[in-house]
Amino acid sequence: MKKLSLGIVGLGHMGKIHLYNCLRIKNADLVAVADTSKTALSFARNIGVNKVYRDYHLLLESSEIDAVIITLPTFLHYECAKKAAAERKDIFLEKPLASEIAEGEEMLAYVKRNDIKMMVGYHLRFVTAFRKLKNDLESGTMGDVQMALATFVGSGPFYHRRRKDEPAPVPDWYFDNRLVGGALLDTGSHVVNLLRWYFGDVASAKSYIGHRFHMDFEDHVAAILKFENGTISMVNVGWFSEDMQVKVELYGTVAHRCAGYASRTGIDFVKNAIMRKIHRRPVLPIGYEPYFNELQYFVDCISTDTQPYPSGEEALEDLKTIFLIYKSRCELPQDSTSSTDGKDPQ
Repeated sequence: MKKLSLGIVGLGHMGKIHLYNCLRIKNADLVAVADTSKTALSFARNIGVNKVYRDYHLLLESSEIDAVIITLPTFLHYECAKKAAAERKDIFLEKPLASEIAEGEEMLAYVKRNDIKMMVGYHLRFVTAFRKLKNDLESGTMGDVQMALATFVGSGPFYHRRRKDEPAPVPDWYFDNRLVGGALLDTGSHVVNLLRWYFGDVASAKSYIGHRFHMDFEDHVAAILKFENGTISMVNVGWFSEDMQVKVELYGTVAHRCAGYASRTGIDFVKNAIMRKIHRRPVLPIGYEPYFNELQYFVDCISTDTQPYPSGEEALEDLKTIFLIYKSRCELPQDSTSSTDGKDPQ
């Protein structure tokens, strides 16, 4: 079987993770990458990528590329995905789908019109513990799940920037309210997708959106979601803690189940550094195996002409739920110690 020829657009933190993984996938070849940064392109050349572009349009127009991995900032998804669809490239797009619902709808129209496949990168769907929760739900071993608690709290864009093994400044666009939606759109999309995978569509929402650090975008959100199947879930997301925790707890009429996905430790960083020296080339960082699993799955689906999931349609429903949460904001009283007087981006 012919190997799938891949291209990557965007070589920031996530782009490099996918680049590492492309080197491990046996039924695909990484043919080219695109980024506006000369440093990023030099990095790609040094590890063996032959074709690099500063203009991603040239990569997408190449007849050598079968599928593209798009890891650009969210506000750039719309134009890049439309161009990729127009060039009939199958698409792996990092979450969230888009910055606005209308953009997501038009993007999917291009995908359908050009008869290509799209998968959106929600790596939590490929974490073993969360997949087991899905199996437990479907088997009925918990009974009817009446309540759920989902948490994704960390330091958001600042997490990998402070790492000693891969330091990097936070891009300016992260602080531009016109370009970034904040913790709910970025981090919250993971939790929303996971819960919708478990329970289906959301019927209603109530939320509180906070601004601890007085920035224009929100850095923490607490929301209550009621699903059409009757399950009620509390959702907590935030960009305020160095202790990253991702956890889901399900409370059923028969049993309670809990699954988590913790951040890497200092020991993991040391192991990564040692492995890089031993192999003298980039290797998959410890703690990132779900990213490899989702990309391998995408490649396998495209190679066998199978629709991959989560699909673009799923991601659009996630986006609609996120904007429902934004619109359902409750005004709560603030005490003298509160630092939540920032402006709601929506």
